[in-house]
Amino acid sequence: MPSLVLALHEEIAALARSQGVHAYGPVSDPSELPGVLAEAVKVVRNERRPVVVDVVCAAPE
Repeated sequence: MPSLVLALHEEIAALARSQGVHAYGPVSDPSELPGVLAEAVKVVRNERRPVVVDVVCAAPE
């Protein structure tokens, strides 16, 4: 089942990109989150574009 969850996350990012939104993720490693958020903030501040950051908070058991 985890592969289904990952596939859904990839579709969310792809959907955002298809609408012209800059998208990151899915981010599942907590150590990567600060860097991804910093990049997302740069896009919003410098380019005035919306950004989607897809974060995996918990994997299903």
